[in-house]
Amino acid sequence: MKKFKSLFKCRLDERQLKIRGNIYFKSFSVLSFIIIAIFFIKEIFNIDLMIGDWEYLIALFISITYCFILMIYYEIYPLTKARYRLLFIFFGLYGFGFFGLYLFLIINGKPLIIDNQLSVLGCELIFTSFYIIIFITYVIKVIYNHYHQDDDN
Repeated sequence: MKKFKSLFKCRLDERQLKIRGNIYFKSFSVLSFIIIAIFFIKEIFNIDLMIGDWEYLIALFISITYCFILMIYYEIYPLTKARYRLLFIFFGLYGFGFFGLYLFLIINGKPLIIDNQLSVLGCELIFTSFYIIIFITYVIKVIYNHYHQDDDN
């Protein structure tokens, strides 16, 4: 029971909680705006962008990617230092691995656009590009911190 209670203890100060709250609010605002824009494009203008309902999943993933980028920028990570490094390395390996696979499929003739709509392959290519964006943002932040740490010494 004691171990279970320790999972819910908050070890963040008020500043970090406020910054996290602002990040989540901005992320939710971006998600709301994109979903409203998709609704207008699909329902009012009768334009289908993708096969199926991938637009809403991509909108959700844009919001999550934006949240990750802000967390990297403000250096507020959801995990311990060693674990978030592994998480971002996994994002990079996953993103670049599947991006290469999807490019290989495109080169071999699998279509990106079917009936003037983005195919499932195109949507998966967009998803993997979000993983790559998160990884590149983390790498840029690490390099930036490394150079500015040397300036302080």
